[in-house]
Amino acid sequence: KPVTDIYELLRRAVNEKKRIEVLTRDCRGIDGILIGWLIVFDKHMNLIMSDVDEVCRRLTDGQDFLELGAKHENQ
Repeated sequence: KPVTDIYELLRRAVNEKKRIEVLTRDCRGIDGILIGWLIVFDKHMNLIMSDVDEVCRRLTDGQDFLELGAKHENQ
């Protein structure tokens, strides 16, 4: 049976020590993606994660594209 309760999915991610992807948004749509280990969460959807990689959305010449953050800081 598929799990539809978001809190159950988060509990499973914590208990089974799975990496998750979190989409961040702004007024234009998806702003970035966070990929990391979920440590804890609360009923307000505050998340504490570790070892997080961030993929950022950046506008250049009117074009949208996603780029890997943190690991490519020298660009």
